[in-house]
Amino acid sequence: MSGREGGKKKPLKQPKKDSSELDEDDKAFKQRQKDEAKALQEAKSKASQKGPMGQCAQPPGSRCPGTKGSSTSHPPCAPFSAAVLNLLLVTPPPDEHSMYNNAKARMRAGAKLSDYIECPRGLKQDRDDGTDCQDLETRNERQSNIYTPEAKWGSYLEVIDKALKSYKGCEQENCSCHLSVIDSDLAVWEKKGSIPEEEFKAVKKRGVHYQIINHKLYREEACMFPFRCSGVEHFILEIIDRLPDLELLINVHDYPQSSRYGAPIPVFSFSKIASEHWDIMYPAWTFWEGGPAVWPIYPTGLGRWDQQREILPREAEKWPWEEKLKKVFFRGSRTSSERDPLILLSRKEPDLVDAQYTKNQAWKSEADTLNRPPAEEVRLEDHCKYKYLFNFRGVAASFRLKHLFLCSSLVFHVGSEWLEFFYPAMKPWVHYIPIKQDLSDVRDLIQFAVDNDAVAREIAERGRNFIWHHLRMEDVSCYWEHLLKRYAKLIKHKVKKNKQFKHIAPKP
Repeated sequence: MSGREGGKKKPLKQPKKDSSELDEDDKAFKQRQKDEAKALQEAKSKASQKGPMGQCAQPPGSRCPGTKGSSTSHPPCAPFSAAVLNLLLVTPPPDEHSMYNNAKARMRAGAKLSDYIECPRGLKQDRDDGTDCQDLETRNERQSNIYTPEAKWGSYLEVIDKALKSYKGCEQENCSCHLSVIDSDLAVWEKKGSIPEEEFKAVKKRGVHYQIINHKLYREEACMFPFRCSGVEHFILEIIDRLPDLELLINVHDYPQSSRYGAPIPVFSFSKIASEHWDIMYPAWTFWEGGPAVWPIYPTGLGRWDQQREILPREAEKWPWEEKLKKVFFRGSRTSSERDPLILLSRKEPDLVDAQYTKNQAWKSEADTLNRPPAEEVRLEDHCKYKYLFNFRGVAASFRLKHLFLCSSLVFHVGSEWLEFFYPAMKPWVHYIPIKQDLSDVRDLIQFAVDNDAVAREIAERGRNFIWHHLRMEDVSCYWEHLLKRYAKLIKHKVKKNKQFKHIAPKP
């Protein structure tokens, strides 16, 4: 714009004051504030006394609010001094420097400077409040980040960071990832020094009785679940040439047998709650056969683990992370009402969650599927198209968990109590996202995964890589061998072949 308007010279703008001049203004301001502080103190003293001055803090001539009777009958509030009014009724300043001074006035009246204004450029801030300009800028920057996804989910991101820093990987050789479980499970017996023969005989009905003598496997005739027994025997026969004589009880039911509320029982179970059961964990029969039958897609069980390790990764390759459906997926029967919140969330937000109940052997009516018709079963490999997969416990630990990881999807694992032998080596926030057993945090954590896609992908990759590298068939055999050799050292009595037992030979 021209320096002239209407033929008249336009006055030139005054140059901005440099920092030294502003400091002089500050000095003058401080002196005025000392005078006003004295007036303010006198006003406070009067306010603590009885009378209108102590009843309200209003400008001169106004009536005190909240008093009985009409405002016309109540005496007006006593007028404040001009100094006090200048502090309480500051007019919005026209420029940055006066705004800064007025903010300092408010600060000296009891507020914090940082609540009102940032430091202006080129002006040194009064350090009476213990902060400097840089501190305030940093604070303001942090406050502005409150609404970013990173800051919104900061607590979860911090938990992940801590989990990764404390996590120590394990070697692929010699199934080292899982050997600490053997240490824990056998500790009570190793402390005793042995498993007495009479103690063993007293509890023989808690499991299927096996004997290994001269590198041959023998078993009592009765086995309620023949396919489960066959799945166990497959792995024992693989390593029998390297095993000493021993006898053991293997529980092929779902539920553990040795409660910590009683004396320990030397029985092997595939799953347990470590704080509640003494059972010695072994790799479940489902690694080979005897998995739960799922009609019509798995009429004889979920299928061998070595085969699933080929099927699932092959299907996962068809669904790279960027192309997976951004939706939570779950199919399973209502073995526990703990699953209900996810099903109900799916009905409320079907675009985010696809979770439905299927039939099981006990299904009688729609009441068993939460008052909806049962959904169709879905093959494990068809889970791989979804970005988020859920795992719940069943009667004990769920057999599906290890399969879900091979889809290269993010696994949400509900509850932390029920274990299989490989669970302890997998860590929450490192390999999967943990969900509380009551699902009170489920909606929040699903949204966290959606909003933090890169973080979710990294967790999914770590989970998949762990299962792929540390839960191979050779790892399962390795664990069986370490477990039975350690256990055999606790059998001090001579194992005598039971004539009623049958010889279990390798299948052709």
